[in-house]
Amino acid sequence: MNINELIGEEWMFENYLDRLTLLKELGISQSTLSRRMKYDNFPYIKMKGRLFFNKNEVKKYLNSYSVNYVFQEKEKD
Repeated sequence: MNINELIGEEWMFENYLDRLTLLKELGISQSTLSRRMKYDNFPYIKMKGRLFFNKNEVKKYLNSYSVNYVFQEKEKD
């Protein structure tokens, strides 16, 4: 059973990433993510024991903690 079946609303998660996808996209480890969530207010929501990350909030966080880089979305084909 996937999360869409549990929640019943697929459209709701278009703007969210799950933990594994976020780790892969950012190229960071689980321990780095946990540390950022605990000490640096990395934006997340927890639902039924699973973590989800709003794409827009993550972009804002990355831009606010970046020195000389503005995070941009990859272009879709």
